[in-house]
Amino acid sequence: MDLDIGGKFVNWKFILFSSSMAACAALLGGCASTPTAAVEQNVYWQRVAASLQQSTQLRERMFAANLLGLGVTIDELSAQQASEKKPVSANPAALAAARALIAEAEHADDPLALSLATHAASTFGDHALASRMAARWQAVEADNLVPRLYTSAPMANLLSGARDTSRYDTHGYDQVRLMASVFTRFPMTREETGSNSNPAYSNDALRAGANAFGIWFAVSTPAFQALTNECKGPALEATPTRREDCLHVAKVMAGDPSDLLSKGLGISMLERAAIAPEDIALATALRRNKEWQQPQYFAAFIQGKDEQEQISDMLRLLNTPGVGNEIQMMEAALREKGIPLTPPTDWQPHIPD
Repeated sequence: MDLDIGGKFVNWKFILFSSSMAACAALLGGCASTPTAAVEQNVYWQRVAASLQQSTQLRERMFAANLLGLGVTIDELSAQQASEKKPVSANPAALAAARALIAEAEHADDPLALSLATHAASTFGDHALASRMAARWQAVEADNLVPRLYTSAPMANLLSGARDTSRYDTHGYDQVRLMASVFTRFPMTREETGSNSNPAYSNDALRAGANAFGIWFAVSTPAFQALTNECKGPALEATPTRREDCLHVAKVMAGDPSDLLSKGLGISMLERAAIAPEDIALATALRRNKEWQQPQYFAAFIQGKDEQEQISDMLRLLNTPGVGNEIQMMEAALREKGIPLTPPTDWQPHIPD
């Protein structure tokens, strides 16, 4: 997965255009697999956004801001593709509406609403607004590493200030549940499903789930590249506490995070920073478990199943007690298949040629 090397935030605009709903296409079997279909899908999203702007629930209003931001992104990239030039803005009114909605979360105490507000601002590139929302999120969840990675604090300061963090929670699957619930409440019309919805999704619940997971796959990620750059090679000795700070952040990310990408990055950071035998042993055990679990998970989830079965399984597991995030979904899927979470003692990971 490519990470933007030009700034603190990963820029997902080009990914969004090719896979806004094609994120489902690539990863789940898809709902809108072409740029044209993504634009058509956006008509539905904007209809939902217009309704949600009337909601009294802050979470739903922040989701509306996300949909508005995604719409701006798709419009801009559609115009760019047509003209081969980047427009200043395809929809300034939608941007203004999204910013106004996000500002409502300035003093909120709801981590889910704040995570949605942060993602909404970063989706359309307003990094200052995203940082402000993330700072509020951090104030509400001081022990959570994730919001710190969305703030504009220099990475060196962020690392030293993260010593009191003890968990890594994106609230990603809370977002998916909210989005799926909203999309179920506002199902696609016959016209909206006519050209841009994969025929495998034969009912409103499946289409709602595919929309929710597709948007979740496409949201911006934290400042991973800046973080890893500060925690490898000579940078590990940049300050007297740098290696220790990187080790702490790596253990938080690798130990019990909410998503597979963050866990993998945490393990890699731990492998680079570890010197003490116990840290090296921890990194080795975590890497071994990851190399065992993930191929088994994807095989169990996808192999021999059509698209409808895949999304049905994801929605069923999403609503299983104890499944609060992507890591827990993977573990639940493995248990269902009778696959142990740790490999046999004689198992060796595959080494590519």
